[in-house]
Amino acid sequence: MKTVRRATVAAVAVLATLSGAACTGESSNATDLPSASREQPAPPTIAVTVGPAPSQPGKSGQVAKYDSCTQIGDDVVSKLGFDVATRRRSDYVFDHYSFIGCGFERMEDVRTQRLRVGSLTLWSSTRSLDDVRNRPDYLAKREIRVNGREGFGYRLADDPACNIAMSGPDGVFVVKVSSSAALTSWVACDHIEEVAQAIEAVLPPVK
Repeated sequence: MKTVRRATVAAVAVLATLSGAACTGESSNATDLPSASREQPAPPTIAVTVGPAPSQPGKSGQVAKYDSCTQIGDDVVSKLGFDVATRRRSDYVFDHYSFIGCGFERMEDVRTQRLRVGSLTLWSSTRSLDDVRNRPDYLAKREIRVNGREGFGYRLADDPACNIAMSGPDGVFVVKVSSSAALTSWVACDHIEEVAQAIEAVLPPVK
């Protein structure tokens, strides 16, 4: 995907894209292994090669270094039900912060056609967890821990996608899933925590 570099209107647009969450108001606690005690994973196996992450101006002195498109393997994505052949870049770069990421499609047979019925998008950003948490337009916020890592879920009123933001290697790491109710019985919001836990398990530990 082409790098987007625009002013405030573009910044609002991308942050609106990073929308969604598990749609309840209750807190959640995962019981899996805390990220700080996890061993570093082996290099990932990736079948589809994508282009490099875009250059980042880094006027704030910060550059997002973690790239899901080269560092999260096909095994993780496939086990979650997404098509690894659809791996694509999803990057947004602004003057003072960046979202460097990767997207995947969920494919199913629908009325004799192979169709996209959902998606998974992952972003590592130089923004902090509090920067995202404090946005007033994010609704249904709920604090959670993902395998022991601090995070929270949220959504936008006009976007059915589900999103979890957690502390990440560059600042905040965002996991977004979406689904089409007209095409599939798989409901993204029902699986957001499961997906976030699987992705968190291969992220670098929080220092």
